[in-house]
Amino acid sequence: MNKTDLKLYAITDRQWLHKARLSEHVKLAIEGGATMIQIRDKDILSTDSDAGLKDEYNEALEIKRICHEHKVPLIINDNVQFAIDIDADGVHLGQDDMNPAEARKLLGTDKIIGVTAKTVEQAYDLNQPAIAVAGGKPGSLLSKASVDRSNVVLETIKCAESGHGIIIRMYESENALTKTNLVVEGNYNKAFVCNLLEEEEAELELKDGVVCVQLKPYEVVTVKLV
Repeated sequence: MNKTDLKLYAITDRQWLHKARLSEHVKLAIEGGATMIQIRDKDILSTDSDAGLKDEYNEALEIKRICHEHKVPLIINDNVQFAIDIDADGVHLGQDDMNPAEARKLLGTDKIIGVTAKTVEQAYDLNQPAIAVAGGKPGSLLSKASVDRSNVVLETIKCAESGHGIIIRMYESENALTKTNLVVEGNYNKAFVCNLLEEEEAELELKDGVVCVQLKPYEVVTVKLV
């Protein structure tokens, strides 16, 4: 997949067919400029009826033929097995559908997997999943730092360029003036707000590993702990 495939992402809806075949409308959508097609038909794609599934299967094959004639990827909503059965270009999964990692195992490395992300945190989890780090029991997950507000995103945790202390960079993601408690693990004596060059600008109160940080809407804040 390349970025041009995402210029106009068309999602099917049978309510507007007016007795026409879905494949006819897909062809019209592509001729109108659609660069990716998603078959979204929860009732039929999840049916246990052999007849219904056969009809959907045949129509999906026809839609795939039309898509591939125009070099447009075809995505199946929710149903990984159906995508495998018709050899679609990929699937789109909701938060309550199959785990993306499991879907990847079934689909292989060459298929597209899209996943609904309703928050910045969910998007980060999908694109940069957390991993276990050395120092804990097998299977455990250690956290160097955390915040208690969902609209504040920890962007960076790294050693300070000076070689003394650590740098934690965060930002506010929902256009809201926010106070958050930054909880850090380790023995630190002082905390400072820094600029992007990591120059200390103001000292923050650090008590029992907790620093209160205030962020303006969409503001990026850099904290240094020593």
